[in-house]
Amino acid sequence: MTSWVLNLSSSRKTNESEQTHVAGDFEALTISLRSYIYTTMDIVIDSNVIFSGLYSSKGASRLVLQDIRMNLLSPVLTVSLYEEYADVIRRIPLRLGDKDSEIFLNFLCRHGKLQEVFFLWRPFLVDPKDDLVLEAAVASGCQTILTHNKRHFKGVEKFGKEAMTPKEYIERKTK
Repeated sequence: MTSWVLNLSSSRKTNESEQTHVAGDFEALTISLRSYIYTTMDIVIDSNVIFSGLYSSKGASRLVLQDIRMNLLSPVLTVSLYEEYADVIRRIPLRLGDKDSEIFLNFLCRHGKLQEVFFLWRPFLVDPKDDLVLEAAVASGCQTILTHNKRHFKGVEKFGKEAMTPKEYIERKTK
């Protein structure tokens, strides 16, 4: 399960010039990352994106998880969404065990923002579980919802929200 973790360490021995080169690269990476500190984007993520990102080591959903790890994205979490994520990551074929599930959920909590919901918009969307996603977006003021099922989010524009796929997010990010 830990394959989604970005490994910055190396187990092989390095000579002094390699260490200097690595140190220089790390410094450049640190400077580059500092520019993103104030540009972290709050985003609400549908559970199908979480599932896809963990299931496949390639693709836009995996890149979304990497952006969370790099603090480019901050997932908005509600208690209901957290429970939905916990349920999804234990499904077949992922079947994450308790330890791996806890590691991943802690990862989301560390990088995410807890949002209380004081109102319910249900039912607004066709799928009741998608209403949980919309509630989080409305309560947090977040404008973007990441999902693989955009058709399930028809009408969210009324709330000033935009549903996009992980692929669309990556394409916009790289422009």
